[in-house]
Amino acid sequence: METGIIDIEHQAKKKQIMMKHRIKHTASNLSLMETTMNAGIRGWKSRTEALGKAIDLSEGAYDKSKQSFKTEINRSVNKKYKEQIEKDSENKSKVQHLKEGQQEWEPGKMKPYILKCTRKVASTIFQAKCRMCETRGR
Repeated sequence: METGIIDIEHQAKKKQIMMKHRIKHTASNLSLMETTMNAGIRGWKSRTEALGKAIDLSEGAYDKSKQSFKTEINRSVNKKYKEQIEKDSENKSKVQHLKEGQQEWEPGKMKPYILKCTRKVASTIFQAKCRMCETRGR
């Protein structure tokens, strides 16, 4: 939430769906690609279509231009990522502590104060906010 970074699972989903779009719009080696994509129910194509349905991607989206498709994918993946984080964080005290005092957060966008800090300072601030720093009890 603070760093604005999307987790690796959602990034992989986004890249796989973008690859399907790229393959669909490429004319060279079409027969090899079709054979690879249509490898049955457990094939790459069916898994990718399931990912598209999981992030609420419309069927006509694959016919769009690269830039508009990329924008739609980013919007859909960010929306699903935000829903998952909010659902998973309902019972976690460290995340609830981060959410206190925040109005809305957007995946993929860093907080303004983190952009002004060096990497080490931002890491220290984040560790303190997440209560990951070890402190001496005296």
